[in-house]
Amino acid sequence: ITLDYYNISIDDRMALSSNTINQQDVDELNALGYPDAELLLGSNANYFTNGFDTQVTGVDLAVTTWLDIGPGTLTSDLRYNHNKQEISNVKTNAIDESRVYDLENQVPEDNSVLSFTYDVYDLSTLLRFNYYGNWQTTPGLFGDGTDSKANTYHYNDAVLVDLEISYTLLDHYTVTVGGQNIFDEYPD
Repeated sequence: ITLDYYNISIDDRMALSSNTINQQDVDELNALGYPDAELLLGSNANYFTNGFDTQVTGVDLAVTTWLDIGPGTLTSDLRYNHNKQEISNVKTNAIDESRVYDLENQVPEDNSVLSFTYDVYDLSTLLRFNYYGNWQTTPGLFGDGTDSKANTYHYNDAVLVDLEISYTLLDHYTVTVGGQNIFDEYPD
C-alpha cells in the first residue's frame, strides 16, 4: 500500500495571449513613425506571456495484493487518484474566464483502475475496471469567452471494462485475445 500527497504550485504560468490591432493602436504606431501602420488595422498579434498561477493538489493511492488460488495466483491492483487544480492571479489579456473554468474542470477530479489478473502455468487472464469521474467544459475556442458557467457542458462519470486472455508458447511468444471497453461505454 502506498499513499502519496502532492501540492504543486506554478507561478507565472505561460499563456498565449492575443491582441487585435485597433484604430488607437494604428494611431499610436503612426505617431511613432511606423510606416504603413494602417495596413495592420484588424490584424491579430499573438504572444506568450506569464499570465497566471496554478496550484494542483491531490493524492495517489496504490494497493496491490496477491493470493494463491488453486494452481495459480490471483493478483488484485487498485490505483486511485484525486486531484484539483485552482487558477489564480490571472493577468489582463492572458486567459479568459472560459479558459480558467476549463483548466479547473476539464479533468475528472477522481479516477481509478481496479485490475484482477489470474496466472496459472502459461495462461494469464486480466479483468480491468477503469473509472473516470464526472467533468465539465465550456465551448472553449468555439464560444465567446464570456459567462462560462452559464454555457457549460456536464459529462457523467463512467466505468470502462477491459478483458483479455493470454497464452505463452515456448517461453518466448505470447498470444493475447481480448478487448478494451468491452461493454462499448460511450461518453454523454
